[in-house]
Amino acid sequence: MAEDLATVWDNFETIDREVRPHTLDGDQSWDAPNLGALVRAVRRTSLHRLFPFTTLNQFCLGDGSDFWKAGADGGQIAPAFVARTPERGYLVWAGNPYHDVQTRPVLVTKDPEAAARCLERLLADWPGDDRPGSGGGASASL
Repeated sequence: MAEDLATVWDNFETIDREVRPHTLDGDQSWDAPNLGALVRAVRRTSLHRLFPFTTLNQFCLGDGSDFWKAGADGGQIAPAFVARTPERGYLVWAGNPYHDVQTRPVLVTKDPEAAARCLERLLADWPGDDRPGSGGGASASL
């Protein structure tokens, strides 16, 4: 049974209180609280209609809880995402997080609100009629 969308967002909002920085050879490699701040900012946008997930240091969105399934059996991964780094903050990218050659940087900021607004602009018309089984045409490029 798929998890309720509100519950998924609630779990992501509290992640910065639960996640501890990872260590490599005793050195702290991550400032954990910036994911929670980003999630709270994105949830306050129109993107709260999408399902959040992470892949390594990237905050991503999908059009359903089955975004991870391939092809017509599953949903789609949004064509924009936010990478997080301790040094530069939030890096907003246009494109699929799993296809590096098809991505382009759009914004670098330490402000989670600015990153959320940029992500919202990139995904304003997503998902469109190009969803599997919808009979729609090709998606517009960003």
